[in-house]
Amino acid sequence: MPSPRTSAGTNSTPTTSSASTTPEHETMTGALAHFSGRGAPQDFESFFDSAMDRWLSGEGGHVESYATFVERVHVALDAVLGSLDGQGTAVVVTSGGVQNAIASRILGGGPQTWRRIFGMFPNTGIMRLTHDKRGLRLRSLGELSHLQARPELLSER
Repeated sequence: MPSPRTSAGTNSTPTTSSASTTPEHETMTGALAHFSGRGAPQDFESFFDSAMDRWLSGEGGHVESYATFVERVHVALDAVLGSLDGQGTAVVVTSGGVQNAIASRILGGGPQTWRRIFGMFPNTGIMRLTHDKRGLRLRSLGELSHLQARPELLSER
């Protein structure tokens, strides 16, 4: 059965695709537009979980595969660590997905670790790392103390 598909951007008008592994929406914006005003929040959660499972398994023709995304994050992290030359501090502002990729690397896991810890890194969450002779280590995950005064700014997706 063909699956509904939206074009990139905010267009929420579904079109038809004959590939069963084709993502239903090319972008999160398209998915949110599709679900806007429809059903309960768990409908979106179910859709998102299914899309995440396909992405992690390498199925579905996503714009960027899980493996490519994780490799890109690792290359960027290694560049930041290399620029510190063993000392100093770097502040990196990024998304929860990048934090998840870094935490999965430190914890020695792949897609299974990613899935298990997914959601621990809300947008604007702070991750603290140290890098020394013992390697890269996590000091904190998804810290939100900076939002205590404005909890309405918390966004999980």
